[in-house]
Amino acid sequence: MSSRSGKTIAVGLVVAGLCISATGASAGSSHNELTVRFTDEQFTILDIDESGLAGSPDGHVTFLRENGSLRFWAPLGHGATVELATTNFYDLHSATDPAVEVFQPTHSASDFDSEYAGGSKVIRLADGRLAMLYHGEHHPCTGDRAEVSIGLATSSDNGATWIRQGAVITAPPYDFASCDERTFYGAGSFSAVVSPDRTYMYLYFNQWLPGETAVTKVARARISSGLGPGTWFKYYNGRWQEPGLGGRADDVLPVPDTPRDQEYRSVAIPTVSWNTEYRMWLAVFVSITGFWYSSSSDGLHWNRARPLIEGVVLYAPESTVEHQQYIYYPSLIDVNADEDGRTSRQGLLIYAQGGWTAAHHMVGRDVEIGVESVPGLPVTGSTDHRLAWWAWSLVLIGLGSRVAVRRHRIRRARPVG
Repeated sequence: MSSRSGKTIAVGLVVAGLCISATGASAGSSHNELTVRFTDEQFTILDIDESGLAGSPDGHVTFLRENGSLRFWAPLGHGATVELATTNFYDLHSATDPAVEVFQPTHSASDFDSEYAGGSKVIRLADGRLAMLYHGEHHPCTGDRAEVSIGLATSSDNGATWIRQGAVITAPPYDFASCDERTFYGAGSFSAVVSPDRTYMYLYFNQWLPGETAVTKVARARISSGLGPGTWFKYYNGRWQEPGLGGRADDVLPVPDTPRDQEYRSVAIPTVSWNTEYRMWLAVFVSITGFWYSSSSDGLHWNRARPLIEGVVLYAPESTVEHQQYIYYPSLIDVNADEDGRTSRQGLLIYAQGGWTAAHHMVGRDVEIGVESVPGLPVTGSTDHRLAWWAWSLVLIGLGSRVAVRRHRIRRARPVG
């Protein structure tokens, strides 16, 4: 066999393998997807303004279970963060009454969190401090226009007081045309998840830029870094390479496949968790048509969106609302877990329900989480790993053929005796 023949065979095998993988193998491939179904009807967790919680939840809720106690933090509609000491998620009526506001906006016109400081993730750092990631808003104009960023605050006295550490996630630079716009620009409305090995904090956030509807991006930081400014990197072009402050980022969660959702292309207010039972990532999010969910094996490549609750959402055009009750701000939790960002077989979906002329209130529904095998590939960033396996295997075969030919030539050229 000649060297050229060996090369031809190797290339031919690789091409054949790619063709087979792209047709037969892909067509026959399958992957796991999580399923979420409700096991009861909606119930009220807290009535409007009960325990001083006007307009709650106003973002993702967060909690820690430590030394037998359960601590629960939630953003409020007027921009503060409240902490409740409670015993379980089904009876928040037994919480601290009234609820204690532990973190507020600065009310300083020069700050990124001048009008809003809503905590949506609290974690205990290795040095004993508490760290809070929060959604911050600055309103440079009168009305509802907001510049949005994600900040960090820490506490050395177990949450009694909090010290601001600055913004950690911001959007790329942008220009806006008018102060008359009623919209958000920037990066915020997030949930944060500790990685399964507890090395990283993954933060799934919304980004709003001029001419775009809300999309979901992801950034991460090593927890050992302290999670402060400069430690975060956004996922972009397959790498964690863009800075958390101003960097670019890929869209990760899938847009639901409905005409209305495709028109608005919004994937907003994500609540993402690591499912300890099935060892997959699970996301519930808001679209123009209601709540949807998706699952992923790696937190980056997500399966198709599946419907969860059809309903009017807070940012729906008023012409389509007709003053119906809206749903918004979902948080999917495991009521027995030690922290938010973890789910298992059963869960509780906490979310807001309200009207257009009154503050919303906190409601919930129990869910059951399962898994099923589905033909095909994930819909975002899909990669057929078997295709890559075929390619590399056949390249190795080709290389092996070339080595064999070379060894045969050496033997023939070697003098005898």
